[in-house]
Amino acid sequence: MAYLRGLHDKARRLRDDGVGDVPLEWLDGDAVRRLEPNVGERVIGALLSPKTGIVSSHELMEHLEKGASACPSLSRPNSRLSRAVR
Repeated sequence: MAYLRGLHDKARRLRDDGVGDVPLEWLDGDAVRRLEPNVGERVIGALLSPKTGIVSSHELMEHLEKGASACPSLSRPNSRLSRAVR
């Protein structure tokens, strides 16, 4: 949580100094759940970054891996995708 607050504060300082305009909005847990109803009660805050697409790539990949292993899928690391069939 401290890391996210630090990002928010840094973006605000940069904007105040005229260095950049990274639009970040701090959301409390209730505001997060209004935007994303499936977010659990343990979430107490988040950053909304509508223009930059900030994500935790590690957590995203973990989530995708869990989803892939829950259905018929095949994982081949370091391979090029040549075709996908739906």
